[in-house]
Amino acid sequence: MSQYCPPPVLVKTWLMLIDLRSSAEARAHAKRMIEVNFGSVDLAIIYLEQSHTDLLHYSQSDVREISRIVATMPPHTNHSSHLA
Repeated sequence: MSQYCPPPVLVKTWLMLIDLRSSAEARAHAKRMIEVNFGSVDLAIIYLEQSHTDLLHYSQSDVREISRIVATMPPHTNHSSHLA
C-alpha cells in the first residue's frame, strides 16, 4: 500500500471504472490503482467518506456490488505499476 493519497476525484473515477463495467483493461488498471493505494475497495471508500467530499455516496449494496466485481477479477501480476 502506498503512502501517496490520490485526489478524491481520481479515486471516485477508479471506482466508477470498475462499477460501470468498462473495458477489461480499464477495470484492471482501476483495481490495481485501488489496491496499490488503499489495499481494498472498502478502504478506498472509507478514504472518500473521510475526505468530506460530495464525490461519493455509495449505498451499502453498491459497495457490496463493487467489491463483488473486484473479487471476480483476476489478480494483477505486475506489482511495479505506475501511479495513475
